[in-house]
Amino acid sequence: MRSFGATTILIYAAAVIVWGSTWIMMKFQLGEVAPAASLTYRYLIAGVLVLAGAVLFGKAIWLTASQHLWCAVQGALMFSVNYWLTYLAAAHLTTGIVSVFFAGVSAVTMLIQLVLFFQVPPLRAAIGAGLGIAGTALVFWPEIEGLPVDGPQVTSGLLVILSVVLFATGGIIGARNLASGMPRYATIGWGMVYGGLWMALLTVVRGETFGFETSFAYIASLVWLVTMGSIFVFVLYFILVERIGAERASYATVMFPLVALIVSTFAEDYNWPLLAVIGVPLALIGNALVLSGTGGSPAPAQRGESEFEPVEWPVNAIEIPEGEVRS
Repeated sequence: MRSFGATTILIYAAAVIVWGSTWIMMKFQLGEVAPAASLTYRYLIAGVLVLAGAVLFGKAIWLTASQHLWCAVQGALMFSVNYWLTYLAAAHLTTGIVSVFFAGVSAVTMLIQLVLFFQVPPLRAAIGAGLGIAGTALVFWPEIEGLPVDGPQVTSGLLVILSVVLFATGGIIGARNLASGMPRYATIGWGMVYGGLWMALLTVVRGETFGFETSFAYIASLVWLVTMGSIFVFVLYFILVERIGAERASYATVMFPLVALIVSTFAEDYNWPLLAVIGVPLALIGNALVLSGTGGSPAPAQRGESEFEPVEWPVNAIEIPEGEVRS
């Protein structure tokens, strides 16, 4: 694992900026159409487009049966159930509160790797993750302070916590898939397809209909979430996982709520609280601490195909030389 180069910084910044824009788009998906149905459309379309694009540019998309199983697991954790839980929670919680929970993805990733795989995170990364959570919480403190301690808000909070755990686990599974030598775009594309299929199954099991809104807001937000919020963001995210590891890449979830607030400032006339003066610098300092670590193992790009070994847990970052991108 190495320090950021210019290309990695640009990839990280682009992922954070675009990811931050998806929060305001998500609220236009909540309405007449069941959340599971909306997620079915989003990830089936995104997955098919990723796979089609991979074929168009000569990238491998064919996987073995066991690799498909891993993609199905990744799809359940990262591209379906976690988002469905978030959509349900958003009915009772503001997007600000939800984003505070998601600021903990990096810390949860470190915790999972510590508890299950005995991988101790670097001290600076752990401190940085804590500062990021604290900083984001300060920015959204007025909403947190007014949150009821009982009723549907509590249940919704638990749903978001579960969603965060699923997302973090999905990121680790994704790192495992990439480290095992699975082609990047096949991993992402099939993961999304399986995510969409999981949501289609959930829609049927719950007795919901595959409705569709013809309003401009619903269609436009769906198009944005498919193209930018799914394809663009997750391609960049998994490039970051390859370059800097799952726990460091997941720190993007601390930064995108701040971008979402900037968007909300112009789109919804959001007024920043005074505590944001402290919270934003804390989150930025945490960002610098998490992302400034060095060290790691040789990159797969530097090895021959025959040198790939069976993946062992925990999965560390796969180093890719600056300017070289694996397909």
